[in-house]
Amino acid sequence: MLHRYVEVDWDDPRHDARAQLVTDSNQTLLDAGFPVTPVEHRWLHITVGQISRPAHLIDQAERDELVAEVTHRAATIAPFTITIGSVLSYASGAIADTHPDHQLAALHTAAGTAPAPRSATTPASTSSGFSI
Repeated sequence: MLHRYVEVDWDDPRHDARAQLVTDSNQTLLDAGFPVTPVEHRWLHITVGQISRPAHLIDQAERDELVAEVTHRAATIAPFTITIGSVLSYASGAIADTHPDHQLAALHTAAGTAPAPRSATTPASTSSGFSI
């Protein structure tokens, strides 16, 4: 499966407060007894799309084409700010709501409608969800 992610540049000092919020949220979940294992900040992301077929069946040339197309489509979305909150914890991770989500939904649409790999021998599909 290939995923399309939005990542945070944790080296940017503008995200220091966000990093502390994530750390504090993780500690709150642990203190409350939730069965979670927090990951390093560098692994946090928002999933905006995925191709649901084995990644090993998509060669490098096809990956390059997909990256180019998604990059082109994402470039049409203006930079935006969202609030991430209402964290929900479950056995295999945590998800969070986003607000306002109309611009993120536009990015999701742009990334999620990228073409399927050209050598697909089985139907390829795209889907996504917002997770951190």
